[in-house]
Amino acid sequence: MLRDQDCALDFLFGVKASIMDLTRAAVEAENPRLKQVLIQMRNQAEQSHEEIYKITERLNAYISAAPAEYQHLHRVSQFFQQNQQDMQRTFAENQQYAGMASTYQGSYYGQNYGETSASGQYQGGTSYYENINPVQGQGSQYYRNK
Repeated sequence: MLRDQDCALDFLFGVKASIMDLTRAAVEAENPRLKQVLIQMRNQAEQSHEEIYKITERLNAYISAAPAEYQHLHRVSQFFQQNQQDMQRTFAENQQYAGMASTYQGSYYGQNYGETSASGQYQGGTSYYENINPVQGQGSQYYRNK
């Protein structure tokens, strides 16, 4: 037979898993109304989790960790802020390079990429790299047209 503490902990961990699932679903939802409903459900689940947490503490089923010191909180906060800034900078750089790459491809390959000069017939997909293993002695500079 399960004790009250075991039931409370099981319920606490179940609600925690639900919160994580609802968060993932809200992040992935494209429909704004669905996203809002999922966020509301997650918020309600968080409130339930807090209430269950208090019950488990009263039953001595769950002992929380000691409160974190300010310097640890500050260091973690700085880490995540820096990480977010780095991700935003990388995203902006990737957007910039993506624009330059498409411009380069258009100017390098031109309008007739994939066509032979004699017939104007498309031959895309027949050119490929061969002998790209440098151990074989030929290196990656050799190409072959089938």
